[in-house]
Amino acid sequence: MSDLLIHNCHVLAFAEANKAEIQRNQDILVQAGKILAIQPTAPVDTSPHGMVIEAHEMLAMPGLINCHAHVPMVLFRGLVEDVSVHRWFNEMPFVGMSIDAI
Repeated sequence: MSDLLIHNCHVLAFAEANKAEIQRNQDILVQAGKILAIQPTAPVDTSPHGMVIEAHEMLAMPGLINCHAHVPMVLFRGLVEDVSVHRWFNEMPFVGMSIDAI
């Protein structure tokens, strides 16, 4: 039993670290927002599934996450609200700068 069946799609999977492969003709079973199984496509019996998406020739892939962050900038949040964008990017190096210099 699943909430969602994504039927007969291709799946971009990572069997090994840093090595992607496309698994063709797969079914994805989803329950409560989590993937239960990715398995070869089988004939559809819609009764045990809340919703079926026919995804023939479509690609299912992991979400792309932007991990680019400026974590050190959080320390300065609210300290220089009156600084122009030009000064912020060109005159505020932050590296080795003391709070008194701002």
